[in-house]
Amino acid sequence: LVDLTDGTTRPIALTADADALGDPIERRRLQGADNVAFTSDGKQFAFVAGHDVFVMDRILKEPVQVTDTPAIEGDLCFAKDGKRLWFVSEHGGEVDVWEATCSRDDGAWWRATPLSFALRKLTDDAAVEARLVLDPTGAKIAYLRGGDLFTMGADGTEPRLVVAGWDAPSFDWSPD
Repeated sequence: LVDLTDGTTRPIALTADADALGDPIERRRLQGADNVAFTSDGKQFAFVAGHDVFVMDRILKEPVQVTDTPAIEGDLCFAKDGKRLWFVSEHGGEVDVWEATCSRDDGAWWRATPLSFALRKLTDDAAVEARLVLDPTGAKIAYLRGGDLFTMGADGTEPRLVVAGWDAPSFDWSPD
């Protein structure tokens, strides 16, 4: 602003309602959840709602979002120690196995910052992976790739064909 009598200038403060930051937490109303998986101690669980993975504790605190993709996710499976979560995602146009790692040292997924989890793709092929089942020791994951039954290390290494088939078999690990 210029004062015409003496030629001095001074700034004008301009504000707009659009400049104010709103609540940084995104709130969505989702009508259902599925693909529930619990940690081995039963104190936390993961589920899929709106095609994304969420985690929370059993006291029903606010859910924490693990993934935020346009892809469909499912087939959840927690590690024995509860610090890793495996799931299947269509992210990138292929159905592959992914691993989410809790960003907190204490493994309290529900206390982590939303979308702060380390995500890593474990399989990368054109086949469709599904039905993740962790072995009793926590060292291997069994899964379907098309109609075939495979295993791999919990870290995604050493994929191995167990049973070749044209139709997906039913399977589970022996407790011993």
